[in-house]
Amino acid sequence: MGVPTGTELEPRRLNRAVPALLIALLGFANVLAVPAYQNQNQYLAHALGERVPQLQADWLVTTVDPYPLFTWLGGLLIDAGGDFALRAAAYLVTVVALTGGYLIARALNPGRTVAAIAIVMLGATLIPWTTAPIPLGELSAFHGLVGQYLINKPGYLQPSSAGVLLLVALGLWLGAQNDRRRSAAAAGLVVVACAVHPTYLMVTGIGLGAALLADLVAGSGWRRLPGYLIVGAASVGIAVLANPAVFSIAGGEARDRFAFERIPHHTLLSSWRWYDVAYLVLIAAAAILVRPLRHGRWLSVWLIAATVPGLLAVVVVEFTRWAGLALPFPWRISVVAVPVAATVVAVRLGRVLTRLPVRDWTLPVLACAVVIGGYGLYSCVQVEPPEVADPATALVLAAHPQGVGLVPLAAQNVRLNAEVPIYVDWKSPPYAGPDLQEWWRRYDQVAGFEQDPQSFCGADWSTGIDWVLLPAAVQVPCLQEWDVLSESGGYVVRQRPAAS
Repeated sequence: MGVPTGTELEPRRLNRAVPALLIALLGFANVLAVPAYQNQNQYLAHALGERVPQLQADWLVTTVDPYPLFTWLGGLLIDAGGDFALRAAAYLVTVVALTGGYLIARALNPGRTVAAIAIVMLGATLIPWTTAPIPLGELSAFHGLVGQYLINKPGYLQPSSAGVLLLVALGLWLGAQNDRRRSAAAAGLVVVACAVHPTYLMVTGIGLGAALLADLVAGSGWRRLPGYLIVGAASVGIAVLANPAVFSIAGGEARDRFAFERIPHHTLLSSWRWYDVAYLVLIAAAAILVRPLRHGRWLSVWLIAATVPGLLAVVVVEFTRWAGLALPFPWRISVVAVPVAATVVAVRLGRVLTRLPVRDWTLPVLACAVVIGGYGLYSCVQVEPPEVADPATALVLAAHPQGVGLVPLAAQNVRLNAEVPIYVDWKSPPYAGPDLQEWWRRYDQVAGFEQDPQSFCGADWSTGIDWVLLPAAVQVPCLQEWDVLSESGGYVVRQRPAAS
């Protein structure tokens, strides 16, 4: 008898507005971080540096901006509504990702009911699940391999967030059915994603190559090749124009240390965690489960062809430490493959559920979305900003130090949240060649100081430090004469005397 592929699985057509309402509710499932959080301490530095006078003395703000288009967008959001606007944009990123999942589900199965059930399942994976006996909080339908993701948990806005546009583009393209406008819209979204974050060029290249292979296996031949070439060329051209810093990426020792000392969780197979294997199993299962669905043969080939190059690359990088292959992140396409695979599994489960004696699925799916989104929204309200949650940042805010400060390398939240220039921290490396080399020079100086605090007193670079944030237990003779501005939470802030 086979697996049904038509609308016979549709008990009753959902109202057109129901999927949009579901997506809006489920967008609240992911807890939103308060800026500046984690990577935002790097990616918002140039945008805030243009708007906060005291930050203009910060060295990082004077480095080459690797993402000028994102800086422009971030600046608009900051001017429009500050932290609220940035969090609202992060919410919209989640909404766009869920929309992409819904479009893919609709392309795989006719009708809205199965797609609506599937999108509720995808949204449920955004819940933190922090109280689970195993770390389910690390699992998400919108994560990928080797620490890559479309949407972080908790959610925040950064250049890589543009990857959600690739998910929507795939959904539009699968559902285009020779609709040139939808195909053109999909191509435009790919170009925009690459312009915001150039590492998506590698994702696009692998994805288009996998699409061509899937065309050949599925019997479509070479007829789409010109379109793929146009999309690829446009993505490269516009990405380079929008991000001139791609020509000044660091090389040599600075690049190698960055790839394997600073971000090994994004580059090395030996840094994989258990859920990386889970994602691989998910992709493999989806490649099998998708075959009876519409576009199933094509998508089955695409999932495998898109994933294998990244797997081969991560093995090569593990044994060769080839930074030139690692930093384009060939495995980053998994941030598209994993959501697609999760959608396939959700659609298959949704098709099973629609066989239950439920005449109208509107109330059940909406009720689930309200619970899921409500839990996330409640958790979001409980989130404290870094200047409250981080004792080091709170102390510097209270102290109001002047000039350039020396802080512990791990004090990643101080610069942007306290709005003070600092010498260096571990979270904010620039990417241009000379800038990354300078960052490592500063990093090594402060790392040496943390190992031997007494070395600060005779160091040449110490003359450029105007204030320090130190653990209160650390005693440095030449700093004992500096003024104590504030002390609490195990830290002390000292300011160089004006006469020194």
